[in-house]
Amino acid sequence: LCSAIEVGRGLVTVDLEGDGDLDVLLTNGGGRARYYRNDASKRGHWLTVRAVDPALSRDAIGARVSVTAGGVTRHRYVTRTYGYLCSGDSRVHFGLGAATRIDQLSVRWLGGAEERFSPPRVDTHAILARGRGVEHP
Repeated sequence: LCSAIEVGRGLVTVDLEGDGDLDVLLTNGGGRARYYRNDASKRGHWLTVRAVDPALSRDAIGARVSVTAGGVTRHRYVTRTYGYLCSGDSRVHFGLGAATRIDQLSVRWLGGAEERFSPPRVDTHAILARGRGVEHP
């Protein structure tokens, strides 16, 4: 399965199936891309967030999304870069472990302004729109 010797160029982790776990896409120099689907049994909760700025009509690249759940605060930066000549999903993924609810959710937008959002349910995808609140796809 993973015995091929290749020259890896880019590695993207993304929830391609929308099931809350991260899958892996590997690009190779001079070879074909490889997709590794995560079929591991589910052992914890998760949240996927897409931060958008409606005034710019785009994803909020560079913004920091923060989630507090189960007494732990996690931070992720919105980006699309994952490796050499490789771009990926701008959604950020949070593994929440045993936490069954989100206590706090916020985004620090480019320019430094911070905005808090009503926490969505765990095990869901949410869109955080600057100045508009939480939307669900």
